[in-house]
Amino acid sequence: MNSITYFVVMFFFGIWEVSMAYSAVEEIFLLKGAKTKKYIIIKWGNIFALATIVAKNRMIAFSSRTLVILCVFITFICVSIIVRGKGWTVFGVVALYYIFLTILDFIFSYICIEFIGAKFERIIYVEEYSFWAIGIYSMARIIMGMLLCKLKKESSEEMHIILITYKKIFFITCAFLFIVMVRYQFVLSAMATGEQEIQGVDKALVLTTILTITTLGSFLYFQYVIKIKETKILKFQDQMLRDRCREMQQTRQIAHDMRNHIIFLKKYDDEGREEKLHQYIQDLCQEITLYEMQVWTGIEILDYLLTQEMKKAEQRNIKFQVETQRIDLLPFSDLEIVSVFGNLLDNAIDACEKIEIGERWIHILIKKQHNMFFMEIINSVEQDTDRKSKKGGLHGYGLINVQQIVERHKGEMNCQLMSGEYSVTISMYSKGGV
Repeated sequence: MNSITYFVVMFFFGIWEVSMAYSAVEEIFLLKGAKTKKYIIIKWGNIFALATIVAKNRMIAFSSRTLVILCVFITFICVSIIVRGKGWTVFGVVALYYIFLTILDFIFSYICIEFIGAKFERIIYVEEYSFWAIGIYSMARIIMGMLLCKLKKESSEEMHIILITYKKIFFITCAFLFIVMVRYQFVLSAMATGEQEIQGVDKALVLTTILTITTLGSFLYFQYVIKIKETKILKFQDQMLRDRCREMQQTRQIAHDMRNHIIFLKKYDDEGREEKLHQYIQDLCQEITLYEMQVWTGIEILDYLLTQEMKKAEQRNIKFQVETQRIDLLPFSDLEIVSVFGNLLDNAIDACEKIEIGERWIHILIKKQHNMFFMEIINSVEQDTDRKSKKGGLHGYGLINVQQIVERHKGEMNCQLMSGEYSVTISMYSKGGV
């Protein structure tokens, strides 16, 4: 094979592997719909530039840590221009992809060295254009492509949230695999030069086991977190049904006793005992509305959540006001409704508890107009709250999850700290309406 043909083949491999890197990034960070001219230019500019560097490097050296690091940083810089505010997570995803792919190269290299033995150094390291190298690169990239196809079948939206939430564990995994990559690159070189006994199959099995355990472990952990979230919403819905059943039972009891209530009301009215009459009516109204769920939006799970938060606020002497309209559909799933409204309202109640009773209040605005959904939660806060609260410090617990959910639906979320009040606004546009 002549140099031009080999360069073309390596250039093709470069395009293949960098394109798969972007495929992984697009899947995890939900960029499949990003078809802007800027995105396309950056993406394909990155792909062709790195493919050229990869092709030239592999005409000189079979494997290079410097090339891996260069690919990671160049791809990371290009992707960061598009994906704002998630730098470390983007870096972790890109690094994991290239490290994983390089380890796959080593696995097939160990299998190769088992077959050709001491000739490996001459065929792979010395000969400029090796068909064995082409076979190694091909198999590694086929396996990586299959894994990415599997990734696409999973819930990328949930994976996005999990990576943000558990990024420390994710980075530890990346660091571990990088150490494994460096270690087994030295072992491969030692075998190729005869400094170490050839144990290609053994080393290939060890590397395969490490990657399998890492991949399977990550997949199972991912499924575990998803199940936890699903269980949370099921428990919430179960509690909602229990409360509704209790309300219905209470209503039946009140209806059954209504005849006696009317008799007593008539008796007090006939006797002119207005004070007793008013007190009895007041007690009766309180009993009737004790378990009644307020209907604000017509979306049962949201109305139930608002009712529960209102009761919680009233117990803490917080004035709770809801301004909304009937809404046929929200741009959130039930789980997302619980996460968004639950986190924001819990934060608002926590903030109100820190100030004097007479100054505690929460105002909620939920509305839609045509295809635009808008919500705003404003609550009173301490006058001397630190400036860092503008970035979510005051209401930071759970705020990251809320922000990720909003971004997943292509919406906007803004937090603002003003004199004595803190506001969170969420707006989003849906082509299909909300």
